[in-house]
Amino acid sequence: MSRAEMEKQGITILTGCTVNKVDKHGKEFTTHLSNGSSIASEQVMFAIGRHPNVANLGLENAGVAINPDNGGIAVDGWSQTSVPNIYAIGDVTHRVNLTPVAIREGHAFADTVFGKRPVQVDHATIPTAVFSQPEVGTVGLTEAQARAQFSHVDIYKTDFQPDQGDDVRPRHPHPDEARGRRHHRPRARLPHRRRHRRRDHPGRRASP
Repeated sequence: MSRAEMEKQGITILTGCTVNKVDKHGKEFTTHLSNGSSIASEQVMFAIGRHPNVANLGLENAGVAINPDNGGIAVDGWSQTSVPNIYAIGDVTHRVNLTPVAIREGHAFADTVFGKRPVQVDHATIPTAVFSQPEVGTVGLTEAQARAQFSHVDIYKTDFQPDQGDDVRPRHPHPDEARGRRHHRPRARLPHRRRHRRRDHPGRRASP
């Protein structure tokens, strides 16, 4: 659904390929993709990822091992390094580089070491989001990962439309709003509640 809405806005989405190299020709760029095609553009924004900044920390002197698969500090499920009294959490471990994950790993470390309540962080079901317009969110295994782990996998697919009145397109301010004028939106009327007033006073008797 998100892809369809983006394509309605004139955005071309290419999948199944990566960027091999980018050439600059004057003020323009040519991006060469892994599928053999190329794209000419005036600007290029390319997310190249991150690498743990663990060099020159003296880890080798302390005996802390580096994970050869991702370049981060090697830890077990308890965030413990190869040195029993040294723990590592967050991006330096290069597991899941998200701020909420690092916070949760810190809480689990504190509970385990100081609170004497062993807690492990489950990195398998961490939701992630791309703050595009509209947004894209994922959680759990991908289809490929699920098929690799399980003998039988059911795939369900559905499309849905936003609620009536919701607009997924970017909103541009009205010229009057840009000049600082306030616009009052009509308020939704609530059902009027009648007040029933008792004519006779509770402590007064009615005359015969």
